[in-house]
Amino acid sequence: MIVLCFSLIFLLLQLFFYVARDFIAEEEAAWLSLFSALFLILTASLIKLSAKNWMLWFSVLFFLLHQFGPMIGMTIIGTEESYIDYATTFGDGVSNYSRVTSYLLSGIAASFLAILCFFFPPKTIIVPDGDKDLEKISSLIWLLSTPFVFVHYFWLFNVFSDSYALLYSADAKELKSIVPYHWVFTNLFSIGFFLWFASVPTERKFKKGFYIFLLASFISSLHGPRINFVIPFIFILWYRAIVYGREITKKSFYIGCAFLLLFLFLVESARSGSNYDPSLLISFLTYSLSKAQHILSVYIENKDLIDIFGSHYWLAPLIFPYDYLIHGNALIGQGNLSGIVRGDLVHVMPATLNYEAYIAGAGTGSSLVAEAYQYGLIGMFPLLIIFYFFYRGIFLRTSKRIIFLISPLIFMHFIFAGRDSMFVNSWGILKLIFAYCVLRYLIAKLHGRIFRNP
Repeated sequence: MIVLCFSLIFLLLQLFFYVARDFIAEEEAAWLSLFSALFLILTASLIKLSAKNWMLWFSVLFFLLHQFGPMIGMTIIGTEESYIDYATTFGDGVSNYSRVTSYLLSGIAASFLAILCFFFPPKTIIVPDGDKDLEKISSLIWLLSTPFVFVHYFWLFNVFSDSYALLYSADAKELKSIVPYHWVFTNLFSIGFFLWFASVPTERKFKKGFYIFLLASFISSLHGPRINFVIPFIFILWYRAIVYGREITKKSFYIGCAFLLLFLFLVESARSGSNYDPSLLISFLTYSLSKAQHILSVYIENKDLIDIFGSHYWLAPLIFPYDYLIHGNALIGQGNLSGIVRGDLVHVMPATLNYEAYIAGAGTGSSLVAEAYQYGLIGMFPLLIIFYFFYRGIFLRTSKRIIFLISPLIFMHFIFAGRDSMFVNSWGILKLIFAYCVLRYLIAKLHGRIFRNP
């Protein structure tokens, strides 16, 4: 109850400061936001201090993506400089007004989500029984596609090692992989593994298979976004906890966090071509890690310009299949059409601020708080309510395998939503459900019986 009271106090205090944000210093707003995020973590941990607790994973990552960097900077360097005001390809900097507003908004969102978490705590999904038929066929799918996927990933690493932004450029579509029809194998690999996770393999088989899944994620992160490895790594910890009851110890948790931070730092250093020195580490911890806070401030600074197209950012990922059926592969990547038609903030913001850089593959990413703030402070609260209950509703206490099938996609998107779009792109979910239904039909035909526990 004490935690709830503090969350309410910080929410009201930040709402008051939001009204008077023209007169608030940046460091004051930053500290308020920091404590709000810490109380969100504390609220989620009091509900259930467990790797099964998806809200706890979200709150920790929300803190890392927003308030962690400024906290380190203000503690080590001081409050005389801003840790979210720096030039990028998409802008020279942001005003004090935008920086203060961004801290207050991320703090308000954290406090409000903490209150929702307290009154409507997260539920743990009930795992269905193992399905040996699904396990055998799905494991065969990812095993057969693994060599082709690894060869394709190594080819991508060699081609895009100098700048992974080129991977998303319009020119990248014209390049032919060393693996013919590579998109078939990469889709089969991903779908095969998600079906395999849904089959609930024995723990012994899981230990053998998840290393391949993580290795592929690791190689993908070397030429693509670093988060391609971090989020699957966390997913494996969550899956082991809910399926096999394998909780992580405090020691393992700290070692894992240190390993992931070191991985992120080394990849960033290698891409920048810099030597590994203490100043680079400080820069990584203070400026780079909490990029979501910077993105939010950039959006606030340019909100009138970005919002002029009238897109509903939160809705765009959900209706993407409709747009894809109309425009096809022209929407994949960052081409001329995707910058115009796709209405999610991931594409609208960079295409608006620097179209040439966007076409070349550079981007800004998105932010849960920025998308929720599209309709102003009042409109942010109902969107956060929809956001929380949408994901809470997916994690119902059900043993239906169709829900468990899409849970990995939902989980991995949800915990990273602080740096991504509000809702998951439904295209991947529809493809996965379609593959599952086809596989179920084939199994039923092969065995001459109807679905079991669909």
